[in-house]
Amino acid sequence: MDKKDEIKDIYDGYAEGIAKNSAGVKYIHTDISSVMRYYRNRKIEAALLLGKFAKGSTLLEVGSNTGQYTTMLAGKGFSMVGIDLSGKAIEIGKENARLSNIKNIDYHVCDAENLYMFKDSTFDGAVSFSTLRYVPDLRKALKEIYRVIKSGEAAVLDFPNKYCPWFKLLKTRFGVNNHIYDNFYSGSELKTLFVEAGFRNIETRKILFTHYRFDPKFLNVYKAIDLIGENVPLIRECAAIILCKGIKP
Repeated sequence: MDKKDEIKDIYDGYAEGIAKNSAGVKYIHTDISSVMRYYRNRKIEAALLLGKFAKGSTLLEVGSNTGQYTTMLAGKGFSMVGIDLSGKAIEIGKENARLSNIKNIDYHVCDAENLYMFKDSTFDGAVSFSTLRYVPDLRKALKEIYRVIKSGEAAVLDFPNKYCPWFKLLKTRFGVNNHIYDNFYSGSELKTLFVEAGFRNIETRKILFTHYRFDPKFLNVYKAIDLIGENVPLIRECAAIILCKGIKP
């Protein structure tokens, strides 16, 4: 079994667990902790600020899973196309959209390294959250994302920061398992990879010092930590997530 098949099987398993636990229930990604909601909102807010996507534009989400972020972006007025390796996750995403009467989402099973079903310059932009860190050939995926967005438009993609102590020192101590085939990056490495793929006007932003599994009782503390940490130059370099934006000339 190669890496992609193994990753697909893992996320198929996650999706099957969701389907089992929510059988017959309208599943709209709202049954989550306040910390998880905050965590996802921070990513969405930062991505939209960087990407400057026009409302109503059509965005590709690479690695949509069951539609956690896809649904949020659709609710903000974007026409969303979500792709994922996991057919089971895509099934749940489609069912959620149907039950929730969300018309502006379209889901497909597809590989980030081979977006064969989309023509060149199809989308008004692209986003990705917690996905490209697992892709075996990131260069190939970035070139494909570059190919399918229109000239003058942005891709905003997130990655784990290799200089964040959470991933190497603290994560397992908080009872959070390491991800399979995870890859960590620095801002300079990402800028180089984006340039190689053809992107220009590249910007990075480092966000989040708190994890979505932390105790919701201390949400206001986490918000304060993030507000301070993300705005102090040296501390900011240790944030967990790097959002990298590139423009297709």
